[in-house]
Amino acid sequence: MKVYLARMTVLTVMVVFLFGIIITTFYISLNIKTYAGKDSEGVLLSAVATGDLPLLSIDESEAPVTEKEYVYTFVSDISEYEEYMNPAGRDDFLLLVNYENLLIESYMPTDLTEIPTRSDREVQKMRNTAAMAFKAMLTEAEENGITDITVTSGWRSYNTQVWLLSNQVNKYMKTMSEEEAYNLAITEVAVPGTSEHQSGLAVDIHNLPYADISFAETESAKWLDSNCYKFGFILRYPENKTEITRISFEPWHFRFVGRYHASRMYELGFCLEEYLEYMS
Repeated sequence: MKVYLARMTVLTVMVVFLFGIIITTFYISLNIKTYAGKDSEGVLLSAVATGDLPLLSIDESEAPVTEKEYVYTFVSDISEYEEYMNPAGRDDFLLLVNYENLLIESYMPTDLTEIPTRSDREVQKMRNTAAMAFKAMLTEAEENGITDITVTSGWRSYNTQVWLLSNQVNKYMKTMSEEEAYNLAITEVAVPGTSEHQSGLAVDIHNLPYADISFAETESAKWLDSNCYKFGFILRYPENKTEITRISFEPWHFRFVGRYHASRMYELGFCLEEYLEYMS
């Protein structure tokens, strides 16, 4: 009996010892994995912080298109005018001048330069960038057989606009009241301060003795309307936008905004007011 108990005691001690070894081994193994995980995480965080992680492969074809380049082919060599038609300061010529956005009486551009003008008119001027782009448009027009268009008006001072409006009012007062004459006149002649001509970015060009909507039916007007955006110009007062611009249809009045914005407006079918609202 004593021998049996001794053997059982020894067996129990051995079982406990073995169980202890198993538990200890499991614990050590668990801690090794835990610390290994922490070390790996530390390396990962370090790589993120230092930028040493491999770059992800990006499919550029899926990247959103943010802007579009407008490049056109011309019959004539007008490459010397490219920097003016498509100016580096792309947004520099988006000045809005209308009944809600008036120019002060003393406003006058400091970079006015002469442009080709009809022989019976005083030599007209535009801001330099617009003037150079306009010369490019005239050159290309001539190469396309458009040789009869001439400039009748470019930059105008505030006081000149006062004189023009007064003359128009006086003309209509022969058959209507002063109020009626004024209300009609301001649909044809801009109120001083609201004229784009004062900005130095607008030009009147046609082939008639005086500006008239019949110019719109000529091949020259159609060519200008269909091509002006390539040179950075827009037809400022289209026939179907009079309720927005508050100016009657003027197929002879072109305004410089730069090629990028002119091309976008042409594609969208927007006048300047609509386009600036769209942009905002």
